[in-house]
Amino acid sequence: MQFRFLTFALLLLCTGVSAAGDAARTMSADQFMSIVRNPPGRESWAKMEGYAMHRRDGARTVKAPIRMGMLFTPERTIAQITFQGNEVYNIGQTYGKDPRSTMESRGFEPGKARIGIYGINPEDLTMNFLYWKLKAEDPPDSVRGQNCRVFTLIAPNGTDAVKVHISTEYFFPLRASWHKIASDGGSLAGKPFRVLEISGFRKEKDFWLVSKLNLSGDGTWNTVIRFEKSSAGLSKNGVPEDVFTVSE
Repeated sequence: MQFRFLTFALLLLCTGVSAAGDAARTMSADQFMSIVRNPPGRESWAKMEGYAMHRRDGARTVKAPIRMGMLFTPERTIAQITFQGNEVYNIGQTYGKDPRSTMESRGFEPGKARIGIYGINPEDLTMNFLYWKLKAEDPPDSVRGQNCRVFTLIAPNGTDAVKVHISTEYFFPLRASWHKIASDGGSLAGKPFRVLEISGFRKEKDFWLVSKLNLSGDGTWNTVIRFEKSSAGLSKNGVPEDVFTVSE
């Protein structure tokens, strides 16, 4: 069976190509990343609702509702994230030879978005960082018992990088660690300033969706996102009207 992991992130479609195994470990870096970046599969949708809980040293714990709706086609992913009921982020990601990312936001005054207080970057939840420039591959590793290939990708700003652990079984990122690029321009500076890790899945019919995600940064804060309600299906069987709850 072909398993499809739908996260709030590309968040999140990952199509598990279960014929991977040894073949995935012997592919070139470009071949492997091409599969990750261009997920095969049929048109589908997903919606997920839950909350984000944020703890920071010296401050009280805060909690906010979060919702994500997604549409997946062979050419692109479209996602809408609603945070705390009023902050809305519309995100698009095209695939292919010239992938492009877009994001529009509304519902808050400039500089007053609360999603950033929780350490959440909306585009990270749709895993747009997978389309950054590939710099290098590191030695293989594992995350929660899953064998992974590890890649360093350079952000468009040229000053940040992300090190991504990607499952060789499902071609899906299980951990992403963000770093600053060192002054020599060729290495990563120190410890990561933010880490995202997928820590829970839930099965919905033939779909696997992310149910829990952990974010942390510099040892001073931690955010847990839990999706307590979720559903998914094939677009050919009908797309619910509330996949996207906020219209233009």
